[in-house]
Amino acid sequence: MKKSIFIFFVSLTFGAKLSFSQEMLGVEKGGLDIGFDMSRIGILMFEDDRKAWEFSLDLQLNQKLYLATEIGFQKVAGRNEANYLYDSRGYYATLGIDRLFFDLNKEGDNDVLYGGLRYGFSSMYQEAGFTIEDEVFGSLQNSMSERVSTHWLEAVFGVKVETLKNLFLGISTRAQFGLILPKQDKVPHYLHAGYGNASNRLNVGFTYSVYYRIPMYKIKQPSK
Repeated sequence: MKKSIFIFFVSLTFGAKLSFSQEMLGVEKGGLDIGFDMSRIGILMFEDDRKAWEFSLDLQLNQKLYLATEIGFQKVAGRNEANYLYDSRGYYATLGIDRLFFDLNKEGDNDVLYGGLRYGFSSMYQEAGFTIEDEVFGSLQNSMSERVSTHWLEAVFGVKVETLKNLFLGISTRAQFGLILPKQDKVPHYLHAGYGNASNRLNVGFTYSVYYRIPMYKIKQPSK
């Protein structure tokens, strides 16, 4: 299911504008790209007990580099996993640099292929209520809670396609490498905000985002 959704988003993005050129062309106007990850909306279609959102800011520094950051929120409410009721909520943020590999289209267009690295951090509060059925003592219940944090490195590879003036669609794949993961000695962990399964040292995912570019300044063109 996830694979077919990913293929659909790729087709939609490149169907919006399908013209390719690997010529190294400069971007005439630089500025700030404000983005929203629409794939988080899709989570509600398949997991009605999980809510999440993510916004991004990409500031163009020069011809090749962007300063990139994302902030987001995730809440899991009332998930019943293996005889316990799990709830969590938390925020996360990432910060890093994206590098443009090359522009995809002819001069005057702003479609780009890029790769980047991020540092990620999340803070999350989670609680679990356990229920044990006993023939002698009946139903036994217990609950526990804790606040945990996660740190990771993230490798990003993606593309942005300008569909209308200053309006972009973008898709990216992400590999997240856990640096500091919380111990699972109190509350069994499920999904950590921004990172995913905290039992894994490596998580892989994708985003499908819409961006609006606020032109702010001129990017100096390289001399020919």
